[in-house]
Amino acid sequence: MKPALTSERFDRAVDITAKVFEVPHREILSKVRIPSVTRARLALYAAIYDACQTSYSEMARRLKRDHTTLLSGIKRARVLAASDPEYAAAMAQIVAVISYRKEVIRNDYENNAAQFGQSVLGKSRQGWQLLDMDRRRAS
Repeated sequence: MKPALTSERFDRAVDITAKVFEVPHREILSKVRIPSVTRARLALYAAIYDACQTSYSEMARRLKRDHTTLLSGIKRARVLAASDPEYAAAMAQIVAVISYRKEVIRNDYENNAAQFGQSVLGKSRQGWQLLDMDRRRAS
């Protein structure tokens, strides 16, 4: 069963998306239509929908968008992922980070960082930086 979309999980999704796509956090949530930001925003829509138990309406309220915008955006993200392996890998990384409970991530990260990184985040430096940032916040 997928975890619920909480405020903390939503914030984590936006943070990892900003880091993976190297776009400012505030632009992902804005109405900016620059292609690099739009690609990141679409990945965020699809990753949240794939990783969390939520509806289009709930996501729309959090993102301040219409639910049909999200429906269309998720379809576009899936088309992009099917044609671009790097984009698909970035989406998978976002899903991996937001779908795991924070306690599990922290425990696995601290107990067996090397193995956890290979299995969940691959060799992504941005994913490790986000996990390290979360660990510092919790301390």
